Amino acid sequence: MAEKSGYFTTEKLGDKQELTPEGFLLCRDVVVARTGLQLYGPGETDIPAGPDGVVYIHRLASEVFRPETIASFNGKPITNDHPRNFDEWTVNPSNWRQHAVGVMLNPRRGAGVEDDCMVSDLLFYDPDAIQDVRDGKREVSCGYKPKYLQQVDGDQVIAGHGYQAEIVGNHLAIVDSARCGERCSIGDGASVKETSIMSKIMDQARAKLTRLKNALDAGNEKEVEKEMEESEKVEPAKDCMDATIKKIHDRMQVISDAVEEMKGKVEAHDARWKTMDA
Repeated sequence: MAEKSGYFTTEKLGDKQELTPEGFLLCRDVVVARTGLQLYGPGETDIPAGPDGVVYIHRLASEVFRPETIASFNGKPITNDHPRNFDEWTVNPSNWRQHAVGVMLNPRRGAGVEDDCMVSDLLFYDPDAIQDVRDGKREVSCGYKPKYLQQVDGDQVIAGHGYQAEIVGNHLAIVDSARCGERCSIGDGASVKETSIMSKIMDQARAKLTRLKNALDAGNEKEVEKEMEESEKVEPAKDCMDATIKKIHDRMQVISDAVEEMKGKVEAHDARWKTMDA
């Protein structure tokens, strides 16, 4: 019935899901990774946590879309949750039968609103995994091995911050809740594009809040003023909020409240400086 991008399917289940003649599940254009900021706990990376106990890992486009990184995910197994009963979550020839439920195909950089994402087609073989996806287990999480750096290109070292480099993929897991968030999930309808747009706004908002906090902690008044001028862009356009993305709007409100709190701290900071000048 359907033939597109080299796949032959006989039944369309949704906007992004189809069945092959054998009953295998094909999921197209799944966002599996993104650039930007991701949060980790102490001990989850090689970067020491900052004063707030959080590790802020920056994923640059030059690393996420490195040709070797994209190629490393091609043909790698899909697992139902991350394997956890052996070292470093590694799926290998000795255990793949125990863990593999499908395969990643054609990983690539996304286009349009997804140009900051790696997308891939997913083919599921295992009936239990297929049923889990159909029942709503849609978020995905890459299993990979990176190097961690505290600075890139001579940037200032900031406590609790680091970068991923030389990422090499091992597998992709379907999970109930991914670190990447709802943006990294299997789509099934027209709302996927709206979700991608709002997730991108959320990523930008988190990055702005982090830069503002770092500038304030460093006492860099020029940088604080610059980020304050840009802070209004954190507010999402209200007219693009509807029932289908209400949950995303609620998350954005939390970020907006945090920005308002940071504004108060900046104003108090300025007041102290004025008192000292006097």
